[in-house]
Amino acid sequence: MAGKSIVIEERYAAGHRERLPALATELIQSKVDVILVSATALYEVREALAGVPTVFVIADDPVRAGLVASLARPAGHMTGLSSLNIELEGKRLEILKAALPAVRRVGLLSTSQDQAQRKPVAAAERADRSLDLQLQILQVPSMDQLPRAIDAATHSRVEALMVLSSPVFRGPRSRRSLELWYERRGDVPSRRRIRRQNPQGRQAR
Repeated sequence: MAGKSIVIEERYAAGHRERLPALATELIQSKVDVILVSATALYEVREALAGVPTVFVIADDPVRAGLVASLARPAGHMTGLSSLNIELEGKRLEILKAALPAVRRVGLLSTSQDQAQRKPVAAAERADRSLDLQLQILQVPSMDQLPRAIDAATHSRVEALMVLSSPVFRGPRSRRSLELWYERRGDVPSRRRIRRQNPQGRQAR
C-alpha cells in the first residue's frame, strides 16, 4: 500500500526534455529500489540509469533498440512492456484518408529530440506516398515551441493533424494550442453545432 508498505517518488519534466537526466539522477540519489520510465523519457535517461533496476513502457521493439537481450529473457537491469506498434502510424494515416478522402496535406506533430518517435515518423513517411498525401513533419522540441508549430501548420494550409504520443502534447496549454488550429480553420469539433435534417426536411439544431 502506497505510504505504508511502499513509497513512490515521482518526477515529471513538464514537457522539458532537457530536465530528464537530472531528474533520473535525483531519483537514483534518493536510493529508490526500481525506476519506472515511459518511452518518451527512456532514451534521454538510459545512460543515467545504467545498472539501476528499470521497468519501461514503450511502443518500440526493445530488442532491436538494444534495451534487452530478448523478450522472454531480458537479462541486464531492464525489463518492461512493449506494444510493438511502430507501424500503426501508417495505419492511422490510412484511417484518416478513409474518413477524409479529400485531405491532401497532413501535419505530423513530433518531438524532435525523442528518439522513440523516429521509427513511427519513418513509418508515417512510408505510408503517405502510397496514400497520395503530403506529410509535413512539425518538430516540437519543447512545450513552449508548440504554438510556433501550430502557426507553421496554419501557414502551410495543413488540412489535418496527427499527434504522436509525448508529454509535450499533454496538458491544458497543449490542448489550447491545438484548439487554436481548429479555430483558425473554422472547425472546432468540440464546439461545432451539428445540423441534421428531420423527417419533414427542415433543419434541426
